[in-house]
Amino acid sequence: MNAKSIGKILNEIIKWGPPIAATGKEIYDNIQGMFDNRTSSNTKPEGITLQGLDKKINQLEQNDLDQAKLLSEITQQTSNLSELSRALITRITFAIIIASISFIISLYLLIRSF
Repeated sequence: MNAKSIGKILNEIIKWGPPIAATGKEIYDNIQGMFDNRTSSNTKPEGITLQGLDKKINQLEQNDLDQAKLLSEITQQTSNLSELSRALITRITFAIIIASISFIISLYLLIRSF
């Protein structure tokens, strides 16, 4: 590496360092807020506890189970809708065939009556 490439790297670090640090602080604050560890805006945030992590893990696991159940129900409803659509298509096809046969018979009878 020469001095020019090192200068470019340092320039990028100086350019992107503060936004990265600010974003990191924002992410940290959001994570702390997720665990409801802030009692008020004037107090320091408490540390993340094992009980808090266990509670969040249990909530996430329950959320996953609920979502899996919901997805299963949606899949079943989609399957039922698919079956009903096929039955409806079959009935419509039979209705068209019967209407066509009736139309042909009525034309035949109309022509035969003259």
